Amino acid sequence: DYDLGDGTIVQERWCGTCKLWRPPRAAHCYTCQRCFLRYDHHCPVVGNCIALGTHRFFTLFLLTAGVAWTLAAVGAFRRLLQLGVFSGGPEWRKDSVGSAVALLFIFELISV
Repeated sequence: DYDLGDGTIVQERWCGTCKLWRPPRAAHCYTCQRCFLRYDHHCPVVGNCIALGTHRFFTLFLLTAGVAWTLAAVGAFRRLLQLGVFSGGPEWRKDSVGSAVALLFIFELISV
């Protein structure tokens, strides 16, 4: 414990794994075996911890993935409209590519 000078007392916690004192708002990641300041979570998709230095990159990754998913969904929907899936036309049943696109579109909707 130490005083910041204005009467505020800050408590540090001991990390038994890293063998060091952790400042406030720091946490230990048991996947990476390290302590991180402003630790949020360990993301298995990107393969690292989301903490103080990686928040903006993780936000950019989420934004990019969202835009890519939206563009893919719009493209699949436009292709399904071209094939006449929503108008009941029999052409899409003959076209194996159209069937694959329809299944892909349905999969994308489920994946959200």
